[in-house]
Amino acid sequence: MAIVVGARSGTPAPKLSKALTAMARDTVEAGGKVFVIRLDGSPAVVFDDDLNSTASNGSAFERDVNRHMEAIARAFREKATAAQPEADVLAAIGIAARSVGEGGNVVVLDSALATKGDLNFRQDGMLSADPVEVAESLKRNDALPGLAGRRVLFEGLGNTVEPQPPLGERGVKNLGLIWAQVAKAAGAACTFVNATPSSRTALGGTPSVTVVPVPPPVPSIKACGDTKLTEAHSVGFVRGEAEFREPGAARKTLGLLAEVLAGSGKRVELIGTTSSEGDRQYNLRLSRARAEKVRDTLVELGIPGDRVTARGVGTDWPDHVPDLTAGGAVIPAAAARNRKVIVRLPACPA
Repeated sequence: MAIVVGARSGTPAPKLSKALTAMARDTVEAGGKVFVIRLDGSPAVVFDDDLNSTASNGSAFERDVNRHMEAIARAFREKATAAQPEADVLAAIGIAARSVGEGGNVVVLDSALATKGDLNFRQDGMLSADPVEVAESLKRNDALPGLAGRRVLFEGLGNTVEPQPPLGERGVKNLGLIWAQVAKAAGAACTFVNATPSSRTALGGTPSVTVVPVPPPVPSIKACGDTKLTEAHSVGFVRGEAEFREPGAARKTLGLLAEVLAGSGKRVELIGTTSSEGDRQYNLRLSRARAEKVRDTLVELGIPGDRVTARGVGTDWPDHVPDLTAGGAVIPAAAARNRKVIVRLPACPA
């Protein structure tokens, strides 16, 4: 069993729960080894001692186990605090996987909001990225940890403390989906995600960790000019389709837009944009279909259809960012930024 400990800035102080303590004890009593991995910008094993019991009876063996469990708890308290800036979660998981071997358990006690390494949520758009695309990108870059046959548990995923702002319900959900997809692509036997916080206590005196910008859960719908509806605002689409990923959440966001439109009487233009995967004609059709999906929803919400027009521009838009590698592979965070529907109302007064 390997425990990755996120005793660092921006994430709650980690705590060994009764369930995890029992799991560690079961491992020790079965002759297995418990590893403690410090999670920071340069993760490292900080505890890997063996039980080394020569007890000849049950009582003596239990005393040896108790002493060993105390040593694990002491390492957890005294050796696992971050020593280097940032947090390379993917690298820490890789160290844990190599430590336990196939059939072992990897436990990540951390928000899993990585700020360094091959999976880095400091990239604009990464929190809203498509989980499958993220896993595929890591696989192409040979950056997946070797998790074949390992069981992976994320405890406290997405839970943050100051100075890191809360991720919000959608941010936590997508973060969990990303890590679950990454673990699956890496061969994990099974993955469990527990986002329930066990602590809200912040740690002081630890190295700095860059704050990950968190988009507002709902856009500020303007009564003039352009408003961008993106994955971060619940108006995200199923990959390659014009269907909302979260129909209920998308309708709620578009309800706010409908309220603004109903009160203004203005005409509105919806402009769909896409990432760069696919050819130009395909992207034009897809972006138009997505803009029309938003239009149809607004009509269902009571906005007259003759006030709403929809068109698609694919990738032909001024703020489109490069989202393909030199080899033509999708860059997940950039692609997420390019997939949107722009709400265009008459220009705001100068």
